[in-house]
Amino acid sequence: MLPKPKHSRELEARFEQLVAQHQTLIYGVCYAFFPLDKFYRDETEQQVMIRLWRGMESMPTFAHKGEEAAWGYTIVRHEACRQWKRQLQQQKRFNTTLPPDTADDDRHATQLRELYEAIHLLDDSASQVLLLYLEGYSQEEMSQQLQISMSALNMRIVRAKEKLKNLFNIEI
Repeated sequence: MLPKPKHSRELEARFEQLVAQHQTLIYGVCYAFFPLDKFYRDETEQQVMIRLWRGMESMPTFAHKGEEAAWGYTIVRHEACRQWKRQLQQQKRFNTTLPPDTADDDRHATQLRELYEAIHLLDDSASQVLLLYLEGYSQEEMSQQLQISMSALNMRIVRAKEKLKNLFNIEI
């Protein structure tokens, strides 16, 4: 969509434009992974920005806006997964746990965290669909970002819901 930058000023401008266009996605995914932990959420946001910046020089030129968004989404998701695994390793190392639920907000955050943990146990196609849905994308937008037809998207949604249902052992 955007031409390849030739100078560092062009690269900076392209980076700022990319972040501005996709800031809701970046912050939304980081919040989804770490709703209770501001430190890891901020750390993940910072690492995402670093990875996006490093990827700008080698980023291919995209023909469609959805391709660029999918490229950015992949980077955000992989970095958030990396940070999430890092947090789990540190919790195991220091044998720490989250504070007990004391209010409805904490219960909601815990349920949300459990949902995202379950989503990350799913394969990539199922987790991509569910994360995009939770971020408020329409089916048409999801179809464009994933570069699949609406019927393929609907099938992925059905399969993802079934896998999630099986993980939680519930009926939908």
